[in-house]
Order: sequence, then C-alpha cells, then structure tokens
Amino acid sequence: MLYPALPLFELPDDVPDAVVTELDRAAAVVWADPRSAITALRTGLERLMDAQGVPARNKVGRHLSLHQRLVDFRTGAAAGTTDAATRVEASDLLEAVKWVGNDGTHTGSTPITAADVLEIAEFIEIALKMLYAPNNAAALARAKRIIASKALVR
Repeated sequence: MLYPALPLFELPDDVPDAVVTELDRAAAVVWADPRSAITALRTGLERLMDAQGVPARNKVGRHLSLHQRLVDFRTGAAAGTTDAATRVEASDLLEAVKWVGNDGTHTGSTPITAADVLEIAEFIEIALKMLYAPNNAAALARAKRIIASKALVR
C-alpha cells in the first residue's frame, strides 16, 4: 500500500474537490477493502450531483435519493450546463455506479473485488471526462478546415 494512494485514474482539471476527495478515499482502500471503496465511489456520485447543481432536497425539504437526483440530472430538470446528449450518456454510466454502490453499501449481497472497483471507477472516469473535459470545439473546427483544404490552414 502507498500513502498517499495512487489515484484510480487521471481526472480532468475542473472536477470539483469534493468529488476528488471521495475518489481519493476509494483509491486509498481499494486493495484492502473493496466494499468501502465502492461506497466511496457512490458517495462521489452524491458530490458530483451537488457540483452539477442537482438539489439534494425537494421543494418541501425532503431528502431526494441518489436515484432521483440522477433522474433529475438525466432529464435536465436540475441546473447545469451540460448538453442533453452528454447528460444522458453520462447518466447511464453514473446510474450503473449507483446500483453497484447501493449493493456494496447497503445489502452486500454481491462480493465486491478490487477488480470490480477498478471497472466501476472507469465508468466514473468516462463520465467525468464527458462532463469536465476541456471544450475541443475550436480544435475540431480547425481540423475540419485543414481536411477540407487538404493543407495547413491558419
């Protein structure tokens, strides 16, 4: 084991600190206690929904489940700047993490291995890159201009 733990994956720069904290917590225990690591990943989803502006409580102040928050994120019912197509794709990955996290955190009916945690962490990695990767529109537009002219275009 190493301290501090090696990160589970490379994060985009703009990922909120509260999410990073939970991912670091998962990395610290993944080899010793995979079930705790999966719980940390699930908690990271809660912090991600906070960062995306998805309320944790409804209009009358009752706590919303992580599942409901993910539904609100997917449908765009909550604040956020992510486009609809990206939200839907990221939501699929995040919901899969939630289901595994629920089982690992609450019921424990399925044995969780370090390999399972790493696979589920990959889902989070992909979703975070979708949500927080830098905008590549300018580079893609320039590439298209170069392709169209078949030469360097400034």
